[in-house]
Amino acid sequence: GPLALARSRRAQTARVLIETTDLPFTEIAFAAGFASIRQFNDTVREFFGANPSTLRADRTTSLKRARSGERAAPAAPAGAGPTPISLRLATRGPFAGDELLAFLAMRAIPGVESVTDDGAYHRVLRLPGGPATVSLRAERDHVAARVLLADLRDLGPAVARCRRLLDLDADPIAVDEALGADPLLAPLVAATPGRRSPGAVDGTELLVR
Repeated sequence: GPLALARSRRAQTARVLIETTDLPFTEIAFAAGFASIRQFNDTVREFFGANPSTLRADRTTSLKRARSGERAAPAAPAGAGPTPISLRLATRGPFAGDELLAFLAMRAIPGVESVTDDGAYHRVLRLPGGPATVSLRAERDHVAARVLLADLRDLGPAVARCRRLLDLDADPIAVDEALGADPLLAPLVAATPGRRSPGAVDGTELLVR
């Protein structure tokens, strides 16, 4: 039901912050949308079978972060302004990430989007808590994202919009199988497996485009 889905999303947002940042758990609970630290602790234990401290100390997560070259974002002091957060946006393989960002680069709107020489895609977002910026870089099995938020509670919406923009929840194997069955499309699918269908961060922007 809707309440269970909302609770699940809060739990997932909390886990992302626990494993990829050094933010205090009280700030994470607030950012993920929990009403209290007790509710945050109980929900994390229920969904993941471990308390927040155990998740943060998980050696596997640390090794993955080290291999990806990412560093946890430090906790921002009170009143320090927007908080930058580095994330791994998981995706299913195969993943034609470079082609995806090249598509967006060709259609970038000045003042809203830009692509730097190193292939990173940058854009602004309008979120419920205020404006935000996001930088996305395609890796082999994920998208490295750096998000600058005016309000930590906007992390969930920011991640959801980035995933929708990059079509990261698609099943590339099923898509390639379906398109590869067409004799005209088969060579294109074989040459670049794992293509995505770029979306938009919100309906209004898509309509204007």
